[in-house]
Amino acid sequence: MHDDIIEAPPGDTPVDLAIWLSPLQTWRSVYGNGFCEEAMRVCVERLTGLGIDAESLERAGDTVLVRGFDPRTMADTVLPGNQARHGWMHALESALVRDPVVDGARQAYLRAEVQALGCVSLTGLHEIRGKGHATAGVQDMAVRRMHPRLIKAYQADMQLAGRLLDDLRLGHLALAFQPVTLLEPAGMAGGGSGAGAGRTLYHECLLRRSVFSAYDNYAVPHAIEALERLGLAARLDRSVLWSVIGALEMKTGHSLGCNLSAASFCDDAWWDGVFDYLEDRPEIAQRLVLEITETGAFPCEKAALGLVRHLQILGVRVALDDIVPRRGGLDILGKLRANIVKIDKSVLDQSLQARPSARMMQGLVSLCADRGACVIVEGIESAQGLEAVALAGAHGAQGFFIARPSLHGLLDQVVRVEDVLEVLEATEVQDGDELDMALSWSGMERMSALVAASTASGGAEVSAAETGMGTGFFLRARA
Repeated sequence: MHDDIIEAPPGDTPVDLAIWLSPLQTWRSVYGNGFCEEAMRVCVERLTGLGIDAESLERAGDTVLVRGFDPRTMADTVLPGNQARHGWMHALESALVRDPVVDGARQAYLRAEVQALGCVSLTGLHEIRGKGHATAGVQDMAVRRMHPRLIKAYQADMQLAGRLLDDLRLGHLALAFQPVTLLEPAGMAGGGSGAGAGRTLYHECLLRRSVFSAYDNYAVPHAIEALERLGLAARLDRSVLWSVIGALEMKTGHSLGCNLSAASFCDDAWWDGVFDYLEDRPEIAQRLVLEITETGAFPCEKAALGLVRHLQILGVRVALDDIVPRRGGLDILGKLRANIVKIDKSVLDQSLQARPSARMMQGLVSLCADRGACVIVEGIESAQGLEAVALAGAHGAQGFFIARPSLHGLLDQVVRVEDVLEVLEATEVQDGDELDMALSWSGMERMSALVAASTASGGAEVSAAETGMGTGFFLRARA
Protein backbone atom coordinates (compact mmCIF):
# COMPACT_ATOMS: atom_id res chain seq x y z
CA MET A 1 0.00 0.00 0.00
CA HIS A 2 1.30 3.46 -0.91
CA ASP A 3 0.65 5.50 2.21
CA ASP A 4 1.91 8.66 0.53
CA ILE A 5 -0.97 8.47 -1.95
CA ILE A 6 -3.71 6.63 -0.07
CA GLU A 7 -4.36 7.20 3.58
CA ALA A 8 -7.26 6.60 5.93
CA PRO A 9 -8.96 9.73 7.26
CA PRO A 10 -10.14 10.37 10.81
CA GLY A 11 -13.51 8.80 11.49
CA ASP A 12 -15.47 12.10 11.40
CA THR A 13 -13.65 13.99 8.63
CA PRO A 14 -15.22 14.31 5.14
CA VAL A 15 -13.03 12.66 2.54
CA ASP A 16 -13.01 11.80 -1.15
CA LEU A 17 -13.36 8.12 -1.95
CA ALA A 18 -12.44 6.11 -5.02
CA ILE A 19 -14.36 2.87 -5.61
CA TRP A 20 -12.79 0.50 -8.13
CA LEU A 21 -15.09 -2.00 -9.83
CA SER A 22 -12.33 -4.13 -11.32
CA PRO A 23 -14.36 -6.88 -13.09
CA LEU A 24 -16.23 -4.46 -15.38
CA GLN A 25 -13.44 -4.48 -17.95
CA THR A 26 -13.75 -8.24 -18.26
CA TRP A 27 -17.54 -8.13 -18.14
CA ARG A 28 -17.64 -6.03 -21.30
CA SER A 29 -16.17 -8.95 -23.21
CA VAL A 30 -18.16 -11.58 -21.36
CA TYR A 31 -21.59 -10.01 -20.89
CA GLY A 32 -21.58 -6.86 -23.04
CA ASN A 33 -21.77 -3.11 -22.36
CA GLY A 34 -25.42 -3.29 -21.34
CA PHE A 35 -24.67 -5.56 -18.40
CA CYS A 36 -21.81 -3.28 -17.29
CA GLU A 37 -24.05 -0.23 -17.39
CA GLU A 38 -26.59 -2.10 -15.26
CA ALA A 39 -23.80 -2.98 -12.82
CA MET A 40 -22.80 0.69 -12.56
CA ARG A 41 -26.44 1.72 -12.07
CA VAL A 42 -26.85 -0.88 -9.31
CA CYS A 43 -23.70 0.36 -7.56
CA VAL A 44 -24.93 3.96 -7.58
CA GLU A 45 -28.31 2.77 -6.27
CA ARG A 46 -26.64 0.85 -3.44
CA LEU A 47 -24.50 3.84 -2.50
CA THR A 48 -27.44 6.24 -2.42
CA GLY A 49 -29.34 3.63 -0.42
CA LEU A 50 -26.73 4.09 2.30
CA GLY A 51 -27.52 7.79 2.52
CA ILE A 52 -24.81 9.07 0.16
CA ASP A 53 -25.96 12.07 -1.86
CA ALA A 54 -26.23 11.22 -5.57
CA GLU A 55 -24.84 14.68 -6.39
CA SER A 56 -21.52 13.72 -4.74
CA LEU A 57 -20.99 10.75 -7.09
CA GLU A 58 -18.85 11.03 -10.20
CA ARG A 59 -17.89 8.36 -12.68
CA ALA A 60 -14.51 7.86 -14.35
CA GLY A 61 -14.69 4.76 -16.53
CA ASP A 62 -15.06 1.80 -14.19
CA THR A 63 -14.33 3.93 -11.11
CA VAL A 64 -16.81 5.81 -8.94
CA LEU A 65 -15.56 8.88 -7.05
CA VAL A 66 -17.45 10.00 -3.95
CA ARG A 67 -16.82 13.68 -3.22
CA GLY A 68 -16.86 14.87 0.39
CA PHE A 69 -17.99 11.59 1.93
CA ASP A 70 -18.76 11.92 5.64
CA PRO A 71 -18.12 8.64 7.53
CA ARG A 72 -20.80 9.67 10.00
CA THR A 73 -23.27 8.90 7.22
CA MET A 74 -22.66 5.26 8.09
CA ALA A 75 -23.30 5.72 11.81
CA ASP A 76 -26.45 3.60 11.71
CA THR A 77 -24.80 0.89 9.66
CA VAL A 78 -21.31 0.38 11.06
CA LEU A 79 -20.04 -0.24 14.53
CA PRO A 80 -21.05 2.00 17.42
CA GLY A 81 -18.31 4.55 17.90
CA ASN A 82 -16.59 3.27 14.73
CA GLN A 83 -14.67 0.75 16.83
CA ALA A 84 -13.51 -1.42 13.95
CA ARG A 85 -10.53 -0.28 11.91
CA HIS A 86 -11.88 1.17 8.66
CA GLY A 87 -15.32 -0.21 9.62
CA TRP A 88 -17.20 2.12 7.30
CA MET A 89 -15.00 1.09 4.35
CA HIS A 90 -15.93 -2.54 4.94
CA ALA A 91 -19.59 -1.55 5.18
CA LEU A 92 -19.40 0.27 1.83
CA GLU A 93 -17.72 -2.68 0.14
CA SER A 94 -20.23 -5.06 1.70
CA ALA A 95 -23.17 -3.06 0.41
CA LEU A 96 -21.68 -3.03 -3.11
CA VAL A 97 -20.70 -6.68 -3.50
CA ARG A 98 -22.85 -8.63 -1.04
CA ASP A 99 -25.60 -9.30 -3.60
CA PRO A 100 -25.04 -10.17 -7.26
CA VAL A 101 -25.75 -7.86 -10.18
CA VAL A 102 -28.81 -9.27 -11.93
CA ASP A 103 -29.91 -8.43 -15.47
CA GLY A 104 -32.63 -10.70 -16.78
CA ALA A 105 -31.46 -14.31 -16.54
CA ARG A 106 -27.83 -13.31 -16.01
CA GLN A 107 -26.16 -12.58 -12.70
CA ALA A 108 -22.58 -11.98 -11.61
CA TYR A 109 -20.79 -11.04 -8.40
CA LEU A 110 -18.69 -7.86 -8.29
CA ARG A 111 -15.29 -7.20 -6.79
CA ALA A 112 -14.98 -3.70 -5.40
CA GLU A 113 -12.33 -1.86 -3.45
CA VAL A 114 -12.91 1.36 -1.54
CA GLN A 115 -9.96 3.66 -0.87
CA ALA A 116 -9.80 7.04 0.83
CA LEU A 117 -7.89 9.56 -1.30
CA GLY A 118 -5.58 12.33 -0.22
CA CYS A 119 -5.12 15.25 -2.61
CA VAL A 120 -5.85 13.19 -5.72
CA SER A 121 -8.02 14.28 -8.65
CA LEU A 122 -9.99 12.12 -11.03
CA THR A 123 -7.22 12.44 -13.59
CA GLY A 124 -4.75 10.99 -11.09
CA LEU A 125 -6.76 7.83 -10.38
CA HIS A 126 -4.99 5.85 -13.12
CA GLU A 127 -1.69 6.36 -11.29
CA ILE A 128 -3.08 4.96 -8.06
CA ARG A 129 -4.60 2.01 -9.87
CA GLY A 130 -1.29 1.32 -11.56
CA LYS A 131 0.64 1.40 -8.25
CA GLY A 132 -1.75 0.05 -5.67
CA HIS A 133 -3.97 -2.22 -7.72
CA ALA A 134 -1.60 -3.84 -10.19
CA THR A 135 -2.32 -7.38 -9.00
CA ALA A 136 -6.08 -6.97 -9.15
CA GLY A 137 -5.93 -5.65 -12.68
CA VAL A 138 -3.58 -8.18 -14.25
CA GLN A 139 -6.24 -10.74 -15.12
CA ASP A 140 -8.67 -8.10 -16.40
CA MET A 141 -6.02 -6.54 -18.65
CA ALA A 142 -5.07 -9.96 -19.99
CA VAL A 143 -8.62 -10.80 -21.06
CA ARG A 144 -9.65 -7.45 -22.53
CA ARG A 145 -10.17 -9.21 -25.87
CA MET A 146 -11.26 -12.68 -24.89
CA HIS A 147 -11.43 -15.74 -27.08
CA PRO A 148 -14.98 -17.19 -27.28
CA ARG A 149 -13.76 -20.31 -25.45
CA LEU A 150 -12.48 -18.16 -22.56
CA ILE A 151 -15.73 -16.21 -22.46
CA LYS A 152 -17.67 -19.46 -22.13
CA ALA A 153 -15.31 -20.67 -19.39
CA TYR A 154 -15.66 -17.38 -17.48
CA GLN A 155 -19.46 -17.57 -17.65
CA ALA A 156 -19.38 -21.17 -16.39
CA ASP A 157 -17.07 -20.18 -13.52
CA MET A 158 -19.32 -17.27 -12.53
CA GLN A 159 -22.41 -19.46 -12.61
CA LEU A 160 -20.76 -22.08 -10.42
CA ALA A 161 -19.20 -19.54 -8.05
CA GLY A 162 -22.50 -17.68 -7.89
CA ARG A 163 -24.29 -20.76 -6.62
CA LEU A 164 -21.78 -21.07 -3.80
CA LEU A 165 -21.99 -17.38 -2.88
CA ASP A 166 -25.79 -17.56 -3.04
CA ASP A 167 -25.68 -20.41 -0.53
CA LEU A 168 -23.27 -18.42 1.62
CA ARG A 169 -25.65 -15.43 1.70
CA LEU A 170 -28.62 -17.66 2.48
CA GLY A 171 -26.84 -19.49 5.31
CA HIS A 172 -26.89 -22.85 3.52
CA LEU A 173 -23.22 -23.70 4.08
CA ALA A 174 -21.83 -25.55 7.09
CA LEU A 175 -18.63 -27.12 8.38
CA ALA A 176 -18.01 -30.85 8.20
CA PHE A 177 -15.25 -32.27 10.41
CA GLN A 178 -12.74 -34.95 9.37
CA PRO A 179 -9.97 -36.09 11.73
CA VAL A 180 -6.29 -35.87 10.84
CA THR A 181 -4.72 -38.67 12.88
CA LEU A 182 -1.21 -39.59 13.93
CA LEU A 183 0.05 -43.08 13.11
CA GLU A 184 0.76 -45.62 15.82
CA PRO A 185 3.86 -47.81 15.44
CA ALA A 186 3.43 -51.34 14.12
CA GLY A 187 2.01 -53.71 16.68
CA MET A 188 0.27 -51.00 18.73
CA ALA A 189 -2.86 -50.63 16.59
CA GLY A 190 -5.38 -53.10 17.93
CA GLY A 191 -2.74 -55.71 18.62
CA GLY A 192 -2.06 -56.35 14.92
CA SER A 193 1.20 -56.33 13.07
CA GLY A 194 0.52 -53.28 10.91
CA ALA A 195 0.53 -49.61 11.83
CA GLY A 196 -2.79 -47.92 12.46
CA ALA A 197 -4.44 -44.60 13.15
CA GLY A 198 -3.80 -43.25 16.63
CA ARG A 199 -4.81 -40.05 18.38
CA THR A 200 -6.30 -37.12 16.51
CA LEU A 201 -3.92 -34.29 15.69
CA TYR A 202 -6.77 -31.98 14.65
CA HIS A 203 -10.03 -32.01 12.71
CA GLU A 204 -10.04 -30.42 9.28
CA CYS A 205 -13.13 -28.28 8.66
CA LEU A 206 -14.51 -28.94 5.19
CA LEU A 207 -17.17 -26.82 3.53
CA ARG A 208 -20.46 -28.59 2.80
CA ARG A 209 -23.98 -27.62 1.85
CA SER A 210 -26.41 -28.06 4.75
CA VAL A 211 -29.49 -27.44 2.58
CA PHE A 212 -29.87 -29.32 -0.70
CA SER A 213 -32.16 -28.86 -3.66
CA ALA A 214 -32.72 -31.54 -6.28
CA TYR A 215 -32.76 -28.83 -8.92
CA ASP A 216 -29.59 -27.00 -7.95
CA ASN A 217 -26.85 -29.31 -6.79
CA TYR A 218 -23.15 -28.76 -7.44
CA ALA A 219 -19.76 -29.86 -6.16
CA VAL A 220 -18.47 -27.45 -3.52
CA PRO A 221 -14.76 -28.12 -4.30
CA HIS A 222 -15.33 -27.24 -7.96
CA ALA A 223 -17.17 -24.07 -6.96
CA ILE A 224 -14.28 -23.04 -4.69
CA GLU A 225 -11.86 -23.49 -7.60
CA ALA A 226 -14.10 -21.24 -9.72
CA LEU A 227 -14.10 -18.62 -6.95
CA GLU A 228 -10.30 -18.65 -6.92
CA ARG A 229 -10.08 -18.22 -10.69
CA LEU A 230 -12.45 -15.23 -10.49
CA GLY A 231 -10.59 -13.57 -7.60
CA LEU A 232 -13.61 -13.94 -5.27
CA ALA A 233 -12.17 -16.46 -2.79
CA ALA A 234 -11.35 -13.97 -0.01
CA ARG A 235 -15.01 -13.46 0.89
CA LEU A 236 -15.53 -17.20 1.40
CA ASP A 237 -12.20 -17.64 3.18
CA ARG A 238 -12.96 -14.90 5.70
CA SER A 239 -16.40 -16.35 6.36
CA VAL A 240 -15.05 -19.87 6.89
CA LEU A 241 -12.18 -18.68 9.10
CA TRP A 242 -14.44 -16.79 11.49
CA SER A 243 -16.84 -19.75 11.61
CA VAL A 244 -13.97 -22.08 12.49
CA ILE A 245 -12.88 -19.67 15.21
CA GLY A 246 -16.45 -19.72 16.47
CA ALA A 247 -16.38 -23.52 16.57
CA LEU A 248 -13.15 -23.38 18.60
CA GLU A 249 -14.96 -21.15 21.08
CA MET A 250 -17.70 -23.77 21.34
CA LYS A 251 -15.49 -26.84 21.68
CA THR A 252 -12.56 -26.60 24.05
CA GLY A 253 -9.91 -29.27 23.97
CA HIS A 254 -10.11 -29.79 20.20
CA SER A 255 -7.93 -28.35 17.43
CA LEU A 256 -9.53 -27.39 14.10
CA GLY A 257 -8.06 -26.83 10.66
CA CYS A 258 -9.28 -24.19 8.22
CA ASN A 259 -8.54 -24.18 4.48
CA LEU A 260 -7.57 -20.81 3.00
CA SER A 261 -6.68 -19.95 -0.57
CA ALA A 262 -3.14 -18.70 -1.12
CA ALA A 263 -4.74 -15.60 -2.67
CA SER A 264 -6.12 -14.61 0.75
CA PHE A 265 -2.62 -14.27 2.20
CA CYS A 266 -2.17 -10.67 1.17
CA ASP A 267 -1.71 -7.40 3.04
CA ASP A 268 -5.41 -6.76 3.58
CA ALA A 269 -6.98 -4.87 6.50
CA TRP A 270 -9.28 -7.74 7.49
CA TRP A 271 -6.29 -9.67 8.86
CA ASP A 272 -5.89 -6.99 11.56
CA GLY A 273 -9.11 -8.14 13.19
CA VAL A 274 -7.94 -11.76 13.11
CA PHE A 275 -4.59 -10.86 14.69
CA ASP A 276 -6.20 -8.73 17.41
CA TYR A 277 -8.66 -11.48 18.25
CA LEU A 278 -6.07 -14.27 18.41
CA GLU A 279 -3.58 -12.15 20.36
CA ASP A 280 -6.17 -11.72 23.11
CA ARG A 281 -7.07 -15.43 23.03
CA PRO A 282 -3.91 -17.57 22.89
CA GLU A 283 -5.91 -20.66 23.87
CA ILE A 284 -7.82 -20.29 20.57
CA ALA A 285 -4.74 -19.51 18.49
CA GLN A 286 -2.93 -22.61 19.74
CA ARG A 287 -5.80 -24.84 18.61
CA LEU A 288 -6.13 -23.29 15.15
CA VAL A 289 -4.48 -24.81 12.06
CA LEU A 290 -4.53 -22.82 8.82
CA GLU A 291 -4.10 -24.95 5.70
CA ILE A 292 -2.73 -23.19 2.60
CA THR A 293 -3.21 -24.87 -0.75
CA GLU A 294 0.24 -25.34 -2.30
CA THR A 295 -1.17 -25.28 -5.84
CA GLY A 296 -2.19 -21.63 -5.49
CA ALA A 297 0.06 -18.62 -5.91
CA PHE A 298 0.55 -15.89 -3.32
CA PRO A 299 -0.30 -12.40 -4.65
CA CYS A 300 2.91 -11.18 -2.98
CA GLU A 301 5.23 -13.80 -1.54
CA LYS A 302 6.96 -11.40 0.86
CA ALA A 303 3.65 -10.20 2.34
CA ALA A 304 2.33 -13.76 2.57
CA LEU A 305 5.40 -15.01 4.42
CA GLY A 306 5.08 -12.09 6.83
CA LEU A 307 1.45 -13.00 7.56
CA VAL A 308 2.38 -16.63 8.11
CA ARG A 309 5.18 -15.69 10.51
CA HIS A 310 2.82 -13.40 12.45
CA LEU A 311 0.27 -16.21 12.77
CA GLN A 312 2.93 -18.65 13.98
CA ILE A 313 4.16 -16.16 16.58
CA LEU A 314 0.60 -15.99 17.90
CA GLY A 315 0.60 -19.79 18.25
CA VAL A 316 -1.30 -20.76 15.10
CA ARG A 317 0.00 -23.83 13.27
CA VAL A 318 0.33 -23.45 9.50
CA ALA A 319 -0.09 -26.40 7.14
CA LEU A 320 0.97 -26.57 3.51
CA ASP A 321 -1.70 -28.56 1.68
CA ASP A 322 -1.77 -30.67 -1.52
CA ILE A 323 2.00 -31.11 -1.85
CA VAL A 324 3.14 -33.00 -4.96
CA PRO A 325 6.70 -33.60 -6.25
CA ARG A 326 7.06 -31.37 -9.28
CA ARG A 327 9.93 -29.25 -10.54
CA GLY A 328 10.12 -26.03 -8.59
CA GLY A 329 6.96 -26.90 -6.65
CA LEU A 330 8.78 -27.65 -3.39
CA ASP A 331 10.65 -24.35 -3.20
CA ILE A 332 7.97 -22.90 -0.94
CA LEU A 333 8.72 -25.56 1.70
CA GLY A 334 11.96 -23.91 2.77
CA LYS A 335 10.52 -20.39 2.64
CA LEU A 336 7.24 -21.03 4.44
CA ARG A 337 8.59 -23.24 7.25
CA ALA A 338 5.20 -24.85 7.69
CA ASN A 339 4.42 -26.72 10.90
CA ILE A 340 2.51 -29.39 8.95
CA VAL A 341 2.87 -30.64 5.37
CA LYS A 342 0.03 -32.59 3.75
CA ILE A 343 0.95 -34.77 0.77
CA ASP A 344 -1.69 -34.96 -1.95
CA LYS A 345 -3.77 -38.09 -2.49
CA SER A 346 -2.42 -38.46 -6.04
CA VAL A 347 1.06 -39.25 -4.66
CA LEU A 348 -0.32 -42.13 -2.59
CA ASP A 349 -2.37 -43.46 -5.52
CA GLN A 350 0.74 -43.59 -7.70
CA SER A 351 2.80 -45.27 -4.98
CA LEU A 352 0.25 -48.10 -4.74
CA GLN A 353 0.60 -48.82 -8.45
CA ALA A 354 4.36 -49.03 -8.94
CA ARG A 355 7.48 -49.56 -6.82
CA PRO A 356 9.32 -46.49 -8.25
CA SER A 357 6.37 -44.31 -7.23
CA ALA A 358 6.50 -45.82 -3.73
CA ARG A 359 10.16 -44.81 -3.46
CA MET A 360 9.23 -41.35 -4.70
CA MET A 361 6.67 -40.97 -1.91
CA GLN A 362 9.24 -42.11 0.66
CA GLY A 363 11.68 -39.50 -0.64
CA LEU A 364 9.02 -36.78 -0.51
CA VAL A 365 8.05 -37.70 3.05
CA SER A 366 11.70 -37.66 4.09
CA LEU A 367 12.30 -34.29 2.41
CA CYS A 368 9.35 -32.70 4.21
CA ALA A 369 10.28 -34.26 7.55
CA ASP A 370 13.84 -32.97 7.22
CA ARG A 371 12.37 -29.46 7.07
CA GLY A 372 10.96 -30.01 10.56
CA ALA A 373 7.35 -30.51 9.50
CA CYS A 374 4.83 -33.05 10.68
CA VAL A 375 4.04 -35.00 7.48
CA ILE A 376 0.46 -36.09 6.76
CA VAL A 377 -0.62 -38.14 3.74
CA GLU A 378 -4.16 -37.55 2.47
CA GLY A 379 -6.59 -39.83 0.65
CA ILE A 380 -6.35 -43.02 2.75
CA GLU A 381 -9.11 -45.26 1.42
CA SER A 382 -7.90 -48.75 2.35
CA ALA A 383 -5.79 -50.72 4.80
CA GLN A 384 -3.22 -51.10 2.03
CA GLY A 385 -3.00 -47.32 1.69
CA LEU A 386 -2.56 -46.85 5.43
CA GLU A 387 0.23 -49.45 5.49
CA ALA A 388 1.98 -47.73 2.55
CA VAL A 389 1.87 -44.40 4.35
CA ALA A 390 3.38 -45.95 7.48
CA LEU A 391 6.16 -47.62 5.45
CA ALA A 392 6.95 -44.29 3.82
CA GLY A 393 7.66 -42.84 7.26
CA ALA A 394 4.77 -40.34 7.43
CA HIS A 395 3.69 -39.07 10.84
CA GLY A 396 -0.03 -39.13 10.18
CA ALA A 397 -2.87 -39.81 7.76
CA GLN A 398 -6.30 -38.62 6.68
CA GLY A 399 -8.98 -40.24 4.56
CA PHE A 400 -12.27 -42.10 4.27
CA PHE A 401 -10.73 -45.33 5.59
CA ILE A 402 -10.10 -43.59 8.90
CA ALA A 403 -13.21 -41.42 9.05
CA ARG A 404 -15.52 -39.58 6.66
CA PRO A 405 -16.31 -35.87 7.06
CA SER A 406 -19.38 -35.32 9.21
CA LEU A 407 -21.54 -32.31 10.03
CA HIS A 408 -22.38 -33.94 13.36
CA GLY A 409 -20.47 -35.80 16.03
CA LEU A 410 -17.71 -33.41 17.02
CA LEU A 411 -20.05 -30.62 18.16
CA ASP A 412 -23.57 -30.67 19.54
CA GLN A 413 -24.86 -28.58 16.63
CA VAL A 414 -24.27 -27.94 12.98
CA VAL A 415 -21.84 -25.03 12.55
CA ARG A 416 -23.20 -22.75 9.86
CA VAL A 417 -20.86 -20.55 7.85
CA GLU A 418 -22.01 -16.93 7.99
CA ASP A 419 -21.25 -14.34 5.35
CA VAL A 420 -18.76 -11.74 6.63
CA LEU A 421 -20.25 -9.18 4.23
CA GLU A 422 -23.47 -9.15 6.17
CA VAL A 423 -24.07 -5.44 6.84
CA LEU A 424 -24.43 -4.52 10.48
CA GLU A 425 -27.97 -3.47 11.21
CA ALA A 426 -28.99 -2.06 14.58
CA THR A 427 -32.66 -1.75 15.53
CA GLU A 428 -33.84 -0.28 18.80
CA VAL A 429 -37.14 -1.17 20.45
CA GLN A 430 -38.10 0.68 23.62
CA ASP A 431 -39.90 -1.63 26.02
CA GLY A 432 -40.32 -0.04 29.44
CA ASP A 433 -36.83 0.43 30.81
CA GLU A 434 -35.27 -2.13 28.46
CA LEU A 435 -33.54 -1.43 25.17
CA ASP A 436 -33.23 -4.39 22.80
CA MET A 437 -30.61 -4.08 20.12
CA ALA A 438 -30.13 -6.80 17.52
CA LEU A 439 -26.68 -6.89 16.02
CA SER A 440 -25.72 -8.90 13.00
CA TRP A 441 -22.04 -8.95 12.07
CA SER A 442 -19.13 -11.35 11.80
CA GLY A 443 -15.77 -11.81 13.49
CA MET A 444 -13.90 -9.07 15.28
CA GLU A 445 -16.41 -6.41 14.24
CA ARG A 446 -19.23 -8.28 15.95
CA MET A 447 -17.34 -8.58 19.22
CA SER A 448 -16.26 -4.94 19.05
CA ALA A 449 -19.88 -3.93 18.51
CA LEU A 450 -20.98 -5.86 21.58
CA VAL A 451 -18.24 -4.34 23.72
CA ALA A 452 -18.92 -0.83 22.42
CA ALA A 453 -22.67 -1.11 22.93
CA SER A 454 -22.13 -2.54 26.41
CA THR A 455 -19.86 0.35 27.33
CA ALA A 456 -22.29 2.93 25.96
CA SER A 457 -25.22 1.45 27.88
CA GLY A 458 -23.36 1.15 31.16
CA GLY A 459 -23.45 -2.63 31.12
CA ALA A 460 -25.15 -5.30 29.09
CA GLU A 461 -26.09 -8.91 29.15
CA VAL A 462 -24.88 -10.71 26.06
CA SER A 463 -26.33 -14.03 24.98
CA ALA A 464 -25.94 -16.12 21.86
CA ALA A 465 -28.97 -17.38 19.98
CA GLU A 466 -26.59 -20.02 18.69
CA THR A 467 -23.38 -20.33 20.67
CA GLY A 468 -20.21 -19.21 18.95
CA MET A 469 -18.61 -16.51 16.88
CA GLY A 470 -20.09 -17.86 13.67
CA THR A 471 -23.68 -17.15 14.68
CA GLY A 472 -25.91 -14.18 15.32
CA PHE A 473 -25.61 -12.49 18.72
CA PHE A 474 -28.38 -10.73 20.58
CA LEU A 475 -27.63 -7.88 22.95
CA ARG A 476 -30.04 -6.91 25.71
CA ALA A 477 -29.01 -3.65 27.34
CA ARG A 478 -30.83 -2.24 30.34
CA ALA A 479 -31.35 1.52 30.23
